[in-house]
Amino acid sequence: MIQWDKDTPENAAKGLEIADKLTAHVKVAGQAYGNYSPDAGILPTVEGPAKRNRAKELFRDHYPKMQEIKRKYDPDVIFNRWFAIEPAKA
Repeated sequence: MIQWDKDTPENAAKGLEIADKLTAHVKVAGQAYGNYSPDAGILPTVEGPAKRNRAKELFRDHYPKMQEIKRKYDPDVIFNRWFAIEPAKA
């Protein structure tokens, strides 16, 4: 758990950066950790925010099938929180 006294954007960004570094050390090769906040897809870096697709990391080989299902049942991405899956291209 990463905590700070004042809820500022800078502290939140630093917390995400620390959490990402910590999980990189405990991550098993080929697996992803699924308990990230909805904003964890944007990780602060020195150069600026770097987008990562946590859904692809988490669901790995199942992601393409999930994209097909998403295209069929949620093409407008109404369900877009946590590990939002991008619908497959038509």
